[in-house]
Amino acid sequence: RYPTKTFLTSYDIDTLERLSFDEAPNSGTFPTYGFAVASDDAHSYLFANSNMLNFNREGGYENGPHSATKTYIGRVPRLQFEREPEYWDGTSWSDDPTEAVPISNRFWAENTMQPRYIDGRWISVVKRDGFFGKEVIVDVADNAWGPWIEAERVVYTPHPVEDIAKNSYHPVIAPWSSATNGLVIIISENAMSWPLALERLDVYHPAAFKMAWPPAPSEISASRGQAG
Repeated sequence: RYPTKTFLTSYDIDTLERLSFDEAPNSGTFPTYGFAVASDDAHSYLFANSNMLNFNREGGYENGPHSATKTYIGRVPRLQFEREPEYWDGTSWSDDPTEAVPISNRFWAENTMQPRYIDGRWISVVKRDGFFGKEVIVDVADNAWGPWIEAERVVYTPHPVEDIAKNSYHPVIAPWSSATNGLVIIISENAMSWPLALERLDVYHPAAFKMAWPPAPSEISASRGQAG
């Protein structure tokens, strides 16, 4: 599967009834802006990723690095998602999506970052190469467009179920994360074999774990400079 269009939808927060479903202003733009969304006091940022899970469209898994290894960013005035976004071109904001450059470019299969703005801090979590990797990486930045600095990485092991081989993917930061609570991360787990995943629905579930609240980018840079 692979994304083809982007839509804006709204829901009643009490009943979860869908209230609207319309194409986004930049629906046909590649990659998909809005793969992750986070807002500060002035803007809502639409982080973009191709989320290309069908590697056959890019010459097969071996023909990497793939398009999903690049994360981009656009923005609109805070919560005004009906507006045409502007796109980060490396130095400023442009109305032309073809001028956008990645804010992060790494790994082989995917780099599907999930940034959040919490307590005045930009923090992102990502699973290296998604289904194919083992490391969960936390990045920090002073601005949504970066530069993003790696703060910590850990190897994540899915919860065992009998003798079923499992993988994990798509970690996100829980909204109750804070300097007091630590960084709470929710991640999906499933059987590594897709036919088995369809047969054993009990294997598919979310899990949660905690990491330390990351230091600020300036603190990381200072410590690494001293270490060097």
